Amino acid sequence: MVFFSVADEGGNDVEFLCRLKVEEALISEIEIMISRSRGDSGFWWVPEDMYKNQIAFTLPIPEEERADYDELEMIGRAVFDREVNPDIASDPNCVLMESGGIVMESPAYIRVMNPMFVSDAPTRMIREPIPFGIHPGKPHDPNGRILAVDVEQGLAVVAIDVDGFVSPYVVPDETSTVFAPDSLIGAHRKAMTPELLDTDTTMIEMPASAITYTIVRYKKGTLLAIQQFSLVEGPGARSPWSVIDQQ
Repeated sequence: MVFFSVADEGGNDVEFLCRLKVEEALISEIEIMISRSRGDSGFWWVPEDMYKNQIAFTLPIPEEERADYDELEMIGRAVFDREVNPDIASDPNCVLMESGGIVMESPAYIRVMNPMFVSDAPTRMIREPIPFGIHPGKPHDPNGRILAVDVEQGLAVVAIDVDGFVSPYVVPDETSTVFAPDSLIGAHRKAMTPELLDTDTTMIEMPASAITYTIVRYKKGTLLAIQQFSLVEGPGARSPWSVIDQQ
C-alpha cells in the first residue's frame, strides 16, 4: 500500500509519503519520505493543494474501461524506461502535477523547453497549467521500482532516482531555483536568455539528484493524470530501498 498525505510537524505542513508491504498479515517493509519545503521538492511544493484539483484521480473508471494489471504495470514502467513508449493518448485534462497540486508554469519558458506544449505565449509573467504525458525524453532509471498497481482504481506508483542539476530558475518573477533532470538540462540552459533570466540571480548551477515517486492514473488507451513527489539530495543520492533491491 502506498499513500500520500499532508502531515503536521511542529505546527508546519509537510508532504508525507508512506509505503507499507504486508506479508502473511505482518508488515515487512516501511518506506517513508518527508518533503518540508520547496527546496526539498526541487521546484513546486503546494501541500495546501493536496486535496484540491484532484478530479482526475478520484473520478471512477467504469469496469469496461479498466486496464488489466499487465497494462498498468507497463504504463508504470514507461515512466522511467526509455525502451517502453506506449502509443497512448493523454486526456485533455492531464496536466503536470508535482508535490501536491497542478504546476502553474510560464508559457514562455515552456515554449523554449518544448515548443509542442505551447502554441502561443501571451506574456512571460502569466502562469498556466502545462499539458503533460509520458514522452520519449523522460528521465531514465534502469533500477526504477514499481511500488504498487491497483486495477480497480487504474493506478500505478513508481519510484525512480533521477540525476540532474539545481539551476537558476529563469522566469523574472521568481528568485528561486529549479531541479532540472539530465534529460532536460540542455533545453533549460537554452531558456536562460536575457529576456527570461533574472539578472539579479546569483545561484551557480550544481549537480544534484532527486528521489522521485510518481503516481499515474490510466484507463484503457488514455493517460488520465500524473502526480510527482520528489526529494532533492546531493549528487549521486539514491533511495536506500533502491540500493537494497539491487543487492
